Amino acid sequence: MFRTLLQQSRILRTRNFRSISFLSFLLFFTLNISSQSSPQVLTEWTPLEEAEFLVDTSYQIVKCSPDGLPEVLLNVFNEAGMKTSFTIVLHFSDASNNKKDVEIIFTNIKQAEMRIASCTDNKYSNLKFNVPEGIELSSLKLTITYK
Repeated sequence: MFRTLLQQSRILRTRNFRSISFLSFLLFFTLNISSQSSPQVLTEWTPLEEAEFLVDTSYQIVKCSPDGLPEVLLNVFNEAGMKTSFTIVLHFSDASNNKKDVEIIFTNIKQAEMRIASCTDNKYSNLKFNVPEGIELSSLKLTITYK
């Protein structure tokens, strides 16, 4: 009888150990996933003026990480493919009359192709950059020129 109780006790300890190990792993995995924060959106996607050659551009301002600087993410859609190479100039300004321009060159962007910058993917890294230094985020105004 004592021997049977001892064997059952070992089985219980083994099962408890496995359960505790599994729960610990599950807790660690859950905490790890929750610690990966999503971007903080400071300005929702905002469309800019459309190009005469039918290119649509919009922007979003985010903080990709809690400690990061505000970044501009661009979404560029070549609707008709009338031009596959072009340049856009983004004109940043604010209420204090600070002004900065950012120029982005596009080559080989096909008809109906959309390029979208994101915090997690560097595929279109030229479409993701810090808000220019000296521009006040609270009164930021953004216009665009196509070349």
